[in-house]
Amino acid sequence: MSERFIFLCVRVYPNGEAKETVRGLEGMIGWLAYNRKCRWGNALFVNGVRPHPSDRGGLSENQCCYVESKLLWDYKKRVAELVPEIQTPQFEVFGGIVEQRIGYRAECHSRWFRLPEPKPEPKVA
Repeated sequence: MSERFIFLCVRVYPNGEAKETVRGLEGMIGWLAYNRKCRWGNALFVNGVRPHPSDRGGLSENQCCYVESKLLWDYKKRVAELVPEIQTPQFEVFGGIVEQRIGYRAECHSRWFRLPEPKPEPKVA
């Protein structure tokens, strides 16, 4: 697989658990779309940063900044060794019907973040 762009995609649950996967450009776009729609309580990070300020999920702003600082350092250290996940046939059963699709393997548990206490958000008048 020769993809020019490689993205480390990490979602962080409000309890600090994180899952990561490595994707090419098309895979990263699909990962963001899926997680924004179906896992909206998780903060999303690509290559160590949130792609959009609204991608903070259930984390506070200071918790997101903390995670970003850790992920960005980790990404810079690992960028040369990152390889996109290979898309492979996957089988799912829905109501007795077997459906085959091409997809990525499940995301791996990568780490836990010991999140700082959330700071009160500024009130918008």
